[in-house]
Amino acid sequence: MRDSASNNGIWHGIYWRFTGASVVALTILQWLGFHYLRYPVLQSVPVVLMVISYLVIPRAKERRLLNALLGVAAMFVLDLALEIFAEHDLTVALHSGQLGQFIQLNVFGVLLGVAVAYAYLRLSLWSEQKRMDREAKHRSERDVQSSTVQRRVHHNKKKRGRR
Repeated sequence: MRDSASNNGIWHGIYWRFTGASVVALTILQWLGFHYLRYPVLQSVPVVLMVISYLVIPRAKERRLLNALLGVAAMFVLDLALEIFAEHDLTVALHSGQLGQFIQLNVFGVLLGVAVAYAYLRLSLWSEQKRMDREAKHRSERDVQSSTVQRRVHHNKKKRGRR
């Protein structure tokens, strides 16, 4: 593992630069969707928590699950801040007596994000293992074919009898 934080944004196997940039980009997209399209932030929380896993897991080469979970946690914190300060969902929930529903929907989003991160990681690892097995099988078959001596077959002319 790389120990220096200046090595391409990787510190102890945590891809902090890529994960942070992805989280900020998705938060900006959420804010733009809320501000210009009036799309509720709470409805986009499960989607962005799944998308962050799809972005981080294929690019992280070490500590993939940790990177995905950190991405989900950071995305959730920014989503919660966006809900509280931009949409004022917490204030509305407190005054209308729906705080339990507000918490329940947010917890559901986090659990969904963690479950998708874990499932996608397992699927990616399984897919990579199958690909490596298939490549090894193909390579061994090619080696077996190349190890056998291939002889060229020459056709001789038919000899005609002398007259």
